[in-house]
Amino acid sequence: MDAWCSFCCRPRGEVGDLVAGPAGAFICKGCLGESQGLLGDVVPAPPVRKPVVEEPRTGAVEMVGHDEVKTLLERTLQAGARCLLLVGPEGCGKSLFFQSLQRRGQGVLTSVEALESTPGTEPLLVEDVDRLASGGQAALVAFLSSRRERAVVMSARGAVSSLGLWVRGEGGSLPVPTTAGMLEAVQGLVPVSVLERVQVLLPVRRPTVPELVEVARRSLALRQPAVTLSEEVLGAFAAEAVRSPRAGHELQALLSRVYTGSWSLEAAQTPAAPSHNPRGGRKGTP
Repeated sequence: MDAWCSFCCRPRGEVGDLVAGPAGAFICKGCLGESQGLLGDVVPAPPVRKPVVEEPRTGAVEMVGHDEVKTLLERTLQAGARCLLLVGPEGCGKSLFFQSLQRRGQGVLTSVEALESTPGTEPLLVEDVDRLASGGQAALVAFLSSRRERAVVMSARGAVSSLGLWVRGEGGSLPVPTTAGMLEAVQGLVPVSVLERVQVLLPVRRPTVPELVEVARRSLALRQPAVTLSEEVLGAFAAEAVRSPRAGHELQALLSRVYTGSWSLEAAQTPAAPSHNPRGGRKGTP
């Protein structure tokens, strides 16, 4: 059947091609031009902008700084060390360091319960040995005693004040930690039976503000373009995080509290001065 214009009711043979609309409606070129003339003063509504939805992205944040720790780890492993202990305050980047080792194929994250069943020849990475229960500590000592061919790198909370004694050989200088020094560094939370098997102490210091800014920038890159923060915000977050005893964890908490959008730093509000008389007398009295 021949189509008709729904406006002028003339067939396509008279008006030419038609534009089809919903529900079987049609419009010809003449009626379309007339309609546009009638609507010439109408300003079209601006297009509705869809909000940017933040979608989870996979990625990784590398530990910033601490190059001396990476160098000492690689050098001592190559020299034959088989039991190493990474010590640093909470939130300094120990977990990030272990994750980066695993991504580069330089270690395998595992638990004490899975030490015996973890395949491969890469060093075993065991986090938070200072938080192990007595059963876990005993299992760790047993593994370190019986499987000396497999390298194990452990981490614990603490602060290292001294690397111990230094010896020199053909391969250069080597720090030899004392058991008493390591026991003090971990605040007695790792048993002596474990510390006596540690060959290398890897100290991780607290991060600085510039390092935290870089960590924040890399973490934020995983959420862009849904979330953007100005450099001033990143600096303020890093300055707040460095005051916390859990610096890196506090930084991640601050970043997670910012939702979708672009954000800049707002000037702090100054509290208004009290209107009452601080001396307690009536208004207008000396």
